[in-house]
Amino acid sequence: MTEAMEPLQRNELKTTIPTIPPPLSFSSLPPEIRHQIWRFSLPGPRTLVVSPPTEAHDISFSPSENHPAPPALFVCHESRQIALTKYRLVFGHPNQFADLPGGDILYFSPDGHWKTVYKRPTGGNRIWMCRRRDDRGRARDTEVKECVVRDLEEVRCLAICRLGYATTAGYLKLETLFVVDDPEEFRAENGGPFELERMEVGDNAREFTQRNGFEYEKLEEEGQEGKHEVRVVFANRKKSVE
Repeated sequence: MTEAMEPLQRNELKTTIPTIPPPLSFSSLPPEIRHQIWRFSLPGPRTLVVSPPTEAHDISFSPSENHPAPPALFVCHESRQIALTKYRLVFGHPNQFADLPGGDILYFSPDGHWKTVYKRPTGGNRIWMCRRRDDRGRARDTEVKECVVRDLEEVRCLAICRLGYATTAGYLKLETLFVVDDPEEFRAENGGPFELERMEVGDNAREFTQRNGFEYEKLEEEGQEGKHEVRVVFANRKKSVE
């Protein structure tokens, strides 16, 4: 006969249950892990929509059209220090943060009364000018402030509506020019922050660029002359998922 099993003693029951360690708090993690988590929380390249200029700012940004500042800037001192290694205040604004060297896209929309910002030779120097439409729709050029100039020279990604006007002269670090299909009906129905989605135009890229005044031939010539080559990308406007 099978021997009867003896019941487990109380102390034996305790030893069969594994001890569960207490949950770790975020502050108890090693600093290098916390810092990496904060870095992962930072958003990727964003599109910064330029709004009509104001008396205080040559380049302004409407909160209704742009992404809010990265939350990590306001969580705690540690997260802010990590975020500030990537983001900084730009264009003389007290609350507009951007990562221009990291690929944030500066977009001159057709609604902003803007044409572009460019560098014009005057005498032996070159000064930055902004070209925009006045209240009567006439083109008007005005000189921009030094704080704006410093940030414009850091721009690597520039975007312009395909019905607009653009020049890459003066953007010494420019790498990509986005030509954006931005129909009025889309802007009316899809307000708020948005992203750019690459549009395939195939072999018609040269014709498309020339037809819309973006000087494809000139960009190629600049590359052959050893100047900084600018890549032209055709894109659609897509509502942001944020």
